[in-house]
Amino acid sequence: MAKKPKMTGTRDGDRRPSARLLTIISRTPAFPLVFYDEDDNVLPNMTLKHAEQKGLTALIERSRAKQRTHNDQMLTRVPQKFNHWVRTKASTEIRELIEEAYNHEYNAHINPQFDGNTLRVRGMSDTFYGVKDFAVYKHNRAVAEKLVWNGRGANCHDVGAGKTLASIITSQVLAQQGACRKPMFVVPGKVQEKWVEEYSMLFPDAKILNMKMAGSDRHKELTMAQLYHWDAIFIADHAFKSLPLSPAVQQQMYADRVEYFDQMIENFDELIEEDDALSSTAKKSMVTRLEKMKEEWEAKLRNVASAQRLETDIFFDELGVDALFFDEAHFYKNALGSAKAAKLGIAANKPSQRAEDALQKTKWLFSKVGYKNVFVLTATPVVNSPVEVWHMLNLCAPDLLDKYQIANLDNFINQFVREEEKIVKKTNGEYRTERVVAGYYNLPEMRSIIDEVMDIKSYDQLVGFYEKYPDYLRDESGEIITDKEGNPQALKPKFKRPEAETKQQVIEPSEIHKLLFDDIILRADNILDCMRQRGCQTKDNFLVITGDGSKIATDLRVYDNSFKGVDGTFLKLGALTQNVAESYATRENPAPSRVPESIYGDFFSKVPAARENPNPYQGQSRHKLIKELKSLGYFGEVAGEIEATEGDLHAVPVSANSSY
Repeated sequence: MAKKPKMTGTRDGDRRPSARLLTIISRTPAFPLVFYDEDDNVLPNMTLKHAEQKGLTALIERSRAKQRTHNDQMLTRVPQKFNHWVRTKASTEIRELIEEAYNHEYNAHINPQFDGNTLRVRGMSDTFYGVKDFAVYKHNRAVAEKLVWNGRGANCHDVGAGKTLASIITSQVLAQQGACRKPMFVVPGKVQEKWVEEYSMLFPDAKILNMKMAGSDRHKELTMAQLYHWDAIFIADHAFKSLPLSPAVQQQMYADRVEYFDQMIENFDELIEEDDALSSTAKKSMVTRLEKMKEEWEAKLRNVASAQRLETDIFFDELGVDALFFDEAHFYKNALGSAKAAKLGIAANKPSQRAEDALQKTKWLFSKVGYKNVFVLTATPVVNSPVEVWHMLNLCAPDLLDKYQIANLDNFINQFVREEEKIVKKTNGEYRTERVVAGYYNLPEMRSIIDEVMDIKSYDQLVGFYEKYPDYLRDESGEIITDKEGNPQALKPKFKRPEAETKQQVIEPSEIHKLLFDDIILRADNILDCMRQRGCQTKDNFLVITGDGSKIATDLRVYDNSFKGVDGTFLKLGALTQNVAESYATRENPAPSRVPESIYGDFFSKVPAARENPNPYQGQSRHKLIKELKSLGYFGEVAGEIEATEGDLHAVPVSANSSY
């Protein structure tokens, strides 16, 4: 018989059927509300009508809280009883129907066993960080093969397992297969140069554009990115965020967001009508917050509709980029949430602008190339809850979420998240009841969905991978090499989890620090005094002063820019920067030096010697350059030469009849 399914968390609209059924039953006259006194003794003669007539609000609320607790217990016990009934008493016909539906949903898709054997890449160097004839480990070949096979996905291997190398190989394989022509890597600014180093070491002949997006060079870099063919474009995540979509595309995206919030508010109204766990004040507050966010998007829509485009503007959707790689993808997990996520406290109070910007650009890319060519990298896909994995899948594979009917985060939560009521303490010292995440349902099914496009492996799982699938050494004829005893020899990976080297350094506080921390103490005392007084209100709170204290301890300039130029002896950030610089200077296997090619300014770097072919139009905008060439009658000739040497010009028109 096929794999036995779990029956918890089945989909039915926006709520589990068991939860909806219990809610309906508990509100029928046949299921009366049981009242309790303060000592939890049952009041047999009390009815809801009598309590409402006497205005016993506290008594009613206490009884409803008890009822919700019982409902939560039933939500756990009822599916267990149903599972037991299916396995022991249900007829064979019923079991086969359930198993057929389950297998069609979760067992219909089986990925091949990826081992990297079908991976083919040309032009790869045999030297990496000075190591001659280095070997690409099997797990890196396997994950690259999986990403190429699926056309999108996530590399979530542990720290130090070679995600950078695997992603570079993935981009080259895709380019050589014709699946992409101009990939862009969005990486943290602190590792941007390291990415460029490793790419140029692995593929010395690759044309790489390292975009700094600073000052007067910004427009020149964007023009180069648009005009030329590149094997890889590297850009820092903060610079990527500053690169907007064109007004027409933004207008469509913002309109979609307004519609999204309309639907959220409508669904939220239905949701809170069935849930007594929230007070009326909390319900009103949440709806107000959603309406405010909708108004913000409507304001953005009005602004972009009235914006005027300059002749020199170049937007992201005009660069010809057809593939995106996001490093440290956990930074993009706080995009728009949902009513349910906000209610459970697993969504950010305010969406991350960086995450929302990345989501809009991937949506635009999907509209052009289909659901492919978006890849994410992270060693920490799940930090707080599986909801973070949903955000990553929404970024790189929204079609997969739609396939399983969990494209809406509410549906994902209903399918996999178990809730319960809990008493929590507020920042002002008061207590209140609220719904919180108590656990998760259907984890095997969740893992099955995730494994379709994501490859999540911890260090221990990577070690186990080689125990299960050894990487045998082979000779030139392809035969497995054996030792003297006839045992096959396998490549044993030397990667290991980086060990943290802790260095404690005591920095004595300056007199300025002491004064500022005295002020923090006074502010804390004032908050405590206000909390003891009935009716007292203060704009200050412990969260704010904790943040201010952290800023003061880290760097005075972060707390207040007026401290710029203060003695760095007392700055924690200064000491940290110095230690990192010393560590970087003494690293093993330093990267080879790179020579910039003068034709591309300082932005195209690779190992071979530079070509002496300066660009006479350096510093001129794309539009001015094309106009000048047209006026001289040389446009067709120059465009043909560029296309012959640099590849397709993509969106740049080369027709003599084109005009600007």
